[in-house]
Amino acid sequence: MHPFRLPVLILSAALLQTACATAPLVASEQAFAVETAAHGWNAGVRAFAAPDAVVASPLPTNALASLEPADDADVGSPLAWRPALAGIARSRDLGFTTGPYFIHGRGYVGHYFTVWRRDGNAWRWIFDGGVKVLDASPVAAGATVASLPIAAAKTATKPDALTDVRRLEAAIAEASTTDAARAITARLADDARVNRAALPFASNRRAAQGVLAAATPVVHFELTSATASRAGDLVFTYGRASWSVDGAARMGSYARIWQLRSQGWQIVYDQIVPPP
Repeated sequence: MHPFRLPVLILSAALLQTACATAPLVASEQAFAVETAAHGWNAGVRAFAAPDAVVASPLPTNALASLEPADDADVGSPLAWRPALAGIARSRDLGFTTGPYFIHGRGYVGHYFTVWRRDGNAWRWIFDGGVKVLDASPVAAGATVASLPIAAAKTATKPDALTDVRRLEAAIAEASTTDAARAITARLADDARVNRAALPFASNRRAAQGVLAAATPVVHFELTSATASRAGDLVFTYGRASWSVDGAARMGSYARIWQLRSQGWQIVYDQIVPPP
């Protein structure tokens, strides 16, 4: 066997395993989009959201409680989206997808972010929020959905994972009152995705550094909730974010995905949803 062939085969097998693991998430996201396009946002939410699901609009709000009865008419939604990246826990009970979303007649708008939890045999989403990031070439329809590498064998207990990540969230919140870019960048994975409104979509740490440097330098983060996978390798957090623009107070929500890697806990996804 060629000396370089074995590592390539191992890598290919790992990628295939990850893609197979995230396939149910991708299928659920696509089904959610199809249901919404055919029967409207309310129908899509009721069919795929968990009872405790939250939408960032822009503050975290219960998804089902936020639905307007007037929008219950069985009319297709102009909203469309497609996953470009999916990630899942080793225990296959928590994951996320993200990618571009569009409005028929307007075209590209931004990137969505949906967090999914497996309830029994069904996947239900527990968080949904979009950010109007700049993306000159959003992933094409039908393109292969990329997969975040599944965490290595190193895992934590679920309670320990929550304790560790809450401690890190508190440290970021404290440091962000003086330098949010530095606080977040210090914990970013090399392949992290960062979304900030009106700034370019960042798909790696280097690009994210530029985006964060151009974003609001001082942010106050207030953690609302943290959800860990059973394997203790993936944690989803969200809460309120507040800052000032030209002396005017602004408030929205933030969301993050943390993954336990060989370097410790790292942020693999980070976004802020601002007010309209």
